[in-house]
Amino acid sequence: MKFTCLQENLRQGLQIAKQSGSRHTTLPILQNYLIQVYQGTLTITSTNLEIGIRAMVRGKEEAEGTITVPQERLLAYIKNLPQDKIDLATEETTLHVSSGSEFSADFHGMDAADFPELPVVEPNVTLTLAVSELKNALKLASVSLPKNDFRPEIAGVYIAKKGQSMVFVGTDGFRLSEKTVQIPSLDEGEFGFIVPTKTVSECIRILDACDDEEVSLGFGSSQMSMNVSQIELVSKLVEGRFPQYEGLIPADFSRSFSVDKDELIQAIRLSSVFAA
Repeated sequence: MKFTCLQENLRQGLQIAKQSGSRHTTLPILQNYLIQVYQGTLTITSTNLEIGIRAMVRGKEEAEGTITVPQERLLAYIKNLPQDKIDLATEETTLHVSSGSEFSADFHGMDAADFPELPVVEPNVTLTLAVSELKNALKLASVSLPKNDFRPEIAGVYIAKKGQSMVFVGTDGFRLSEKTVQIPSLDEGEFGFIVPTKTVSECIRILDACDDEEVSLGFGSSQMSMNVSQIELVSKLVEGRFPQYEGLIPADFSRSFSVDKDELIQAIRLSSVFAA
């Protein structure tokens, strides 16, 4: 492998592919990035066997190749390099990284053949949304998600079709959040999927770093994918049936009032100091 790219682009790709809190002691190779150079693009992949992330970095290719290297060490090194061109080269299971004539380092990795392949999602349902809409819906619904997965059927955000709209629902059994997104061109039949809590967090993290206007979601029988800005995420879906929650939402209220949002937030924060 021989590849040249900008430090900023490589750093961003490594940060996107590195999953939050992903450690797998029984399979050390899962603590590595899979780095591949093919047809002028460098692809960085990570997986914990439940979630897989693939980020692509553009640059100049001189030779194709594949290697796996430790995530923590490589990312820490790249983040501290100056914003300049970076040259990557491999020799067997060693990645050589250099920037100009002043900085160079070798990273010893593992055989790329042992790295698990990401599943190919064959979607039965495909959705295209604005990045801002999806990010906002996931953030609002995830507020009410449980802190554990003792009840798998609610351990994630429920995404379902209602007419020409999509609903995003999260609940822990005591609280419930629902966000409706209008999608006029939606023509698939009725469907509903539960996206795991960890996957929701990774989707939000990726969308926060994206400048693209649109994101594509694909749902298969047991897996999902998200594609945006040269980034792909694949994940398992939660098995089970999301509870019927509609009856928990009151049709009307005996009292209603309007307040200034900032004043309400301040009042809640002050009162919460004395909450048990």
